[in-house]
Amino acid sequence: MAKIVIKDGELSSSAGINIPGSLSVSGNVTIGDVFTDILTVNANSIFNDDLTVLDTISGSNLIISNNSTFLGNIFVSGTSIYGQVAELTSSTTNYTLVPQDSGKFLHISSSSAINLTVPAGLPTGFTVTFCQNGPGTVTVITGSGVVIRNRQSHNKTAGLYSIVSLVSTGSNGYILAGDTSL
Repeated sequence: MAKIVIKDGELSSSAGINIPGSLSVSGNVTIGDVFTDILTVNANSIFNDDLTVLDTISGSNLIISNNSTFLGNIFVSGTSIYGQVAELTSSTTNYTLVPQDSGKFLHISSSSAINLTVPAGLPTGFTVTFCQNGPGTVTVITGSGVVIRNRQSHNKTAGLYSIVSLVSTGSNGYILAGDTSL
């Protein structure tokens, strides 16, 4: 039997939670041992704080429907998250990264050179991968206070079909790696 506890504005469960319809949560959500379909987040649900899962999440155990929003973090203290597929975002013009780009694959296609700007304030662990899918080179530009490191001091894609990743190491510091050039 599932046990749902609401205490001091926090929702906890020893098993699964499935609430039909949309859900708005302002406190943290913690889920213990994972069972099948541990958490079903229906369309237009909003989590204003953190979601913590104390065991492994597999593709069938966390179901998130369209237009659900997680404004906090998703923490997993089990082994890993399975079945995640990177969202594809396309751009044909200069682009500035936003926190929601973390985990995405940016498909950048332009006939002329364009800039990918890394603003200050993206969260530690922010990760994005992008591909130059046209003749226009992608140059990574830093916002105020941002430092990007690359072992060869590169900041551009190397050419057509170059794939490059950017990872935040904290305090507005980033590592740029992949098929890069000067």
